[in-house]
Amino acid sequence: MDNNRSDAVVYGKDSLSIPEKTSISDSAEFQNNVQSSIAMMYRSDLTETPHGFELPNKTVRDSHNTCSKFTLSESLNPAQCSAVLVAPNLVLTAGHCVTMKKDTCADAVFVVGFNQDNMTALNEQVYFCKQVRVLSFFEKGNLSDYALVELDRAVPDISPVKIKTSALNLNDSIYTLGYPLGTSKKYADGFIRSFDRILAVSNLDVYGGNSGGPVFDKQTHELVGIVNSGETDLEETAEGCQMPKLCNDNECMGENILPMTFIMQSLKEKGEVFLGTF
Repeated sequence: MDNNRSDAVVYGKDSLSIPEKTSISDSAEFQNNVQSSIAMMYRSDLTETPHGFELPNKTVRDSHNTCSKFTLSESLNPAQCSAVLVAPNLVLTAGHCVTMKKDTCADAVFVVGFNQDNMTALNEQVYFCKQVRVLSFFEKGNLSDYALVELDRAVPDISPVKIKTSALNLNDSIYTLGYPLGTSKKYADGFIRSFDRILAVSNLDVYGGNSGGPVFDKQTHELVGIVNSGETDLEETAEGCQMPKLCNDNECMGENILPMTFIMQSLKEKGEVFLGTF
């Protein structure tokens, strides 16, 4: 597998769903987290119009040769990574998401409210990367992989997520919101099953495209980390197409989370403190 991507697998029962159909969708905190979860795309993949950008008409099947019976096969997939609003003009994502091109910041766009029912991103939905304030890309051989990106302007009408100040624990219930395989926003839940050096290992059903996506405590809805890396997404079938790899909850590599306690300490050490309450 490519350890610089957030690859995935289905653990036990598939928990992937649209956010509106989850058991916690009535929670105001959950709804704010849904809005604060943002898709990262490449401007060079989009077509600029007077009113915004037309998103590419490409499906998961086109990109990954997935089988027709795979739920996401016919979904359009313009997103490259996932991100989360942590201050009015700052998003957090995976470090490898902003190192995929020579100057990813110049090409990156962050789209609020991406929905494949409307493949036009209006100007007011689209935010550009002003600068990468902090980049940690597997520094000193460790697994620290995050980026703090400053947007070209503040995002109105959406509150940044609340950050949990205490450490993750074994068996904590969690959920994530992101853009699996580049499709529109999806929810998946699970638990912390182990720890690996600085990472927490989970059984979240996430895919490439979930990289950098927020992970929340299911009870408090506070941000506890971002999706980092994990098991291989897809396996080739006898028919020659791709389907998700299947594992039991405590089998396979698991899906890695970079905890917010680590990220916030790292930011503090780099002189970047954007939340005085942490």
